[in-house]
Amino acid sequence: MKKFFSFVLAVCFTLTASFAFAFTPGTYEGEGKGYSETAPVKVKVTVDAEKITAVEIDAPEEQPFGD
Repeated sequence: MKKFFSFVLAVCFTLTASFAFAFTPGTYEGEGKGYSETAPVKVKVTVDAEKITAVEIDAPEEQPFGD
């Protein structure tokens, strides 16, 4: 789960840095290893010219921490 949150934070920091420069609205996707490391965690971020409008996280095989 720690890697999952690190990945989401990296995406957020990347998008935040993009606001300081020319920004192209659209949907951006990425994936990384989750806590289980067996199935990828996919993240889709949709942005317009001014803000993040949606974040979708697809991690069906992730388990809550401690289970």
